[in-house]
Amino acid sequence: MSAKYGAKAAAAASKAAKAPVRQRGGRLPPGIQSGIARLTECYLGVYDRKTNQKQLDGSTAAGELYLRMVGAVVEPKAVSHNGSSIPVEGLQTSQVIPICGNGVSFRGGALDFDACVQEASNELRLIGGEGFSTADFDAAVKALANAKPYFRFSTTESAGKGINPATKKPYEPRTWENWLGSKGLENWKPTAAADAVQEEVPADEEAPDDSEQAADAGAFDEFSDLTALAEKADAGDEEATAAISKVFEDAGKTDEDLSAHGTWVESLVLLEPEGEAEAEAEPEADPEPEPEPEPKKWKKGEAALYKPPVKGPGGKLKPGTKAVKCTVTQTYTNGTADLLGPDKKTKYAKVKQTELE
Repeated sequence: MSAKYGAKAAAAASKAAKAPVRQRGGRLPPGIQSGIARLTECYLGVYDRKTNQKQLDGSTAAGELYLRMVGAVVEPKAVSHNGSSIPVEGLQTSQVIPICGNGVSFRGGALDFDACVQEASNELRLIGGEGFSTADFDAAVKALANAKPYFRFSTTESAGKGINPATKKPYEPRTWENWLGSKGLENWKPTAAADAVQEEVPADEEAPDDSEQAADAGAFDEFSDLTALAEKADAGDEEATAAISKVFEDAGKTDEDLSAHGTWVESLVLLEPEGEAEAEAEPEADPEPEPEPEPKKWKKGEAALYKPPVKGPGGKLKPGTKAVKCTVTQTYTNGTADLLGPDKKTKYAKVKQTELE
C-alpha cells in the first residue's frame, strides 16, 4: 500500500490503528437460561435505501429511524449444546426496533408511529432499570449508551416452521434472543463463577440455580424465558408463536389442552409438575354490581383505537393486545361498526362498538 499511496497510506494506517474495533456478533446457541450481558451500544440508526423494512402504508422505510441496542455476553462463558461446549463470552446479543410506523413489526402485526415509539421506550426502560426516564427520548438513548448496564437474557430455539418462499424449503430453526431486563443487577459485578460451562438441561429435569445474584434479584425464575416467549406470542409474534408451540408439543400437550386457556402465558400452567399448581382460593361472594355506564355511541368519521384479534393457543383467535388507530366508516343499530385501518386498506367489519376506545 505504501508503494502506491506513499505518505497518505502511512497517515491513514496510523489513524485506523487508533480507532476502536467494530465487533461482529456471531449467532448465539440456544439453551442459555440465565445469561448476563453488558450493553455496549445504544443508538438511533437510519434505514438505507436497500432496506426491506416497510412502513405502515407499505412504502419503504428508507430514511426512517430505528433503535439498535447491542450487548456483549458476560455469563456464561460457554454453553453446552448438542454435546459440544460452545464459547459465548464476548459474543453479541442485539435488538433492532423500528421507530417508523411499520407493517412488519418488532412484536408482530402492524404498529403505528406512536406504538413503535412505545415499544422502543419500553426496551430502553427495561434495560435502564427502575426510574429510568424516556421522556426526552434522544437523551435517554445517549444516557443508556454511556451507562452500559448489565442485563439478563436467555436464548430459545424456534421451531423452524413455515416455508421459505425463496428456497421453497422449511425455514431453518433460529435462535430467539430474549432480553429480560436489568432488575437485580444494579450493583452486580462479574465473578469467578462465570468460568463454568452452562450445561444443557434435559427436558424432564429442573435447572439448578447456582447463581447467588439470581437469588438476590428475587424477580428471576426458571420460567422467565418461557414467560417472555409466551408474552411475545400473545402479542401476535409469529416466530414466538411457533417457538412456544414447539415447547408444548414436546411436552405432549394437544390443541385441546391449550384451548382450555385463553392466552399462551396462562397455558404455561400446563408445564408445571403435577401437584405443584397453586390451589385456587374459595371465591368470595360477589358484591352488589354497580350500574353499567352508558357505552359511547360512535359516529361515522370518528377516530377510534381497536385491538384486532390474534392467533392464540390451539389456533383459536383471542383478543389482541396492540391497539391500532382506525376510522369509523359505518355504524349499525345493533351496536357494531365498520372500521378502516391506519393503512387505509385493512377493513374490520361488524366490530362491537364496546371494543373501541
